[in-house]
Amino acid sequence: MTVRAPVFPLKPFEGLEDARQWVHSFMQWYNEAHHHIALKFITPGQWHRGEDKTMLEARQVVYELAKQRHPERYGAGRCATGNLSVKSG
Repeated sequence: MTVRAPVFPLKPFEGLEDARQWVHSFMQWYNEAHHHIALKFITPGQWHRGEDKTMLEARQVVYELAKQRHPERYGAGRCATGNLSVKSG
């Protein structure tokens, strides 16, 4: 299932409460569903809670196993993902 970004409003909100609801849903999506490229495809919420280190370590294990099983898919250099380290907040 692909998680899509919320659709940005094409017209003004009906009122303040509508605007608040839209911003709340956008922030939920951005922080908990949006896998950010600069954070190595983890969500900002995971990063802020410090969950990134464990997730990236587990991901690195998977990548290294894949590299061992299919070395022809990888060049002579590092794993295709490069450096998975992300500085936690």
